[in-house]
Amino acid sequence: MSQPVLMAVRGALVMVTVSLPVAAVIGYYLGVSGVASFAYGVLVGLLTFASIGATVSLVLGKTSQLKVLIGAGVYVGRIIFAAAAVLVPIFTGWFPVLPMLGGLVLVYVVESVVLLFEAQRFMNRAGFLKKSGEEEDVVSEVPAGGAGRVDQIRMEG
Repeated sequence: MSQPVLMAVRGALVMVTVSLPVAAVIGYYLGVSGVASFAYGVLVGLLTFASIGATVSLVLGKTSQLKVLIGAGVYVGRIIFAAAAVLVPIFTGWFPVLPMLGGLVLVYVVESVVLLFEAQRFMNRAGFLKKSGEEEDVVSEVPAGGAGRVDQIRMEG
């Protein structure tokens, strides 16, 4: 499995773990219909979150115009899906609105926090971030008129 897909799977597990106690509290106060509405919101959030792995894996590595267009299409599709999946039950009255939106918002908040830490861990492993105190390799500038001496300056420095 690729790194973006693993990040999405770990994020989904965290979201499910966080949403279970919240669902228990909602069930206590609002009953079965509140839990069903909350679960629907969480499910919509998880489905839109799953598309992140696909989007990121398309733009990582060697990119092409087609991959970027497909990635942008997946992102736009994610937003349209989330809007339609939430607005249709709201306008038809299938579920109570607040628990459903609460489930969706919970997933988006947890998604942001999880991806922040996952991205930092990914960048540390890939060597993008340097720890404080590490010195950066500095290449000395070539003096004016010394363009022919570049190799000699590099060997001396």
